[in-house]
Amino acid sequence: MVIYLGFDLYDSFHIACAEYARIDVLLTTDDRLLRKAIKYSKLLQVKLAELNILTN
Repeated sequence: MVIYLGFDLYDSFHIACAEYARIDVLLTTDDRLLRKAIKYSKLLQVKLAELNILTN
């Protein structure tokens, strides 16, 4: 469970739902969430990306 990695409750819920739905990328504007997801990227089943990359 991602909550045991230090993600807060709502972030854990969003990641778990994304993993369950087997999406490729979860977009976020939350820098704190993105940094933590990068740190634990090998343990997560979904990639997180910054939303800003789509607007440039």
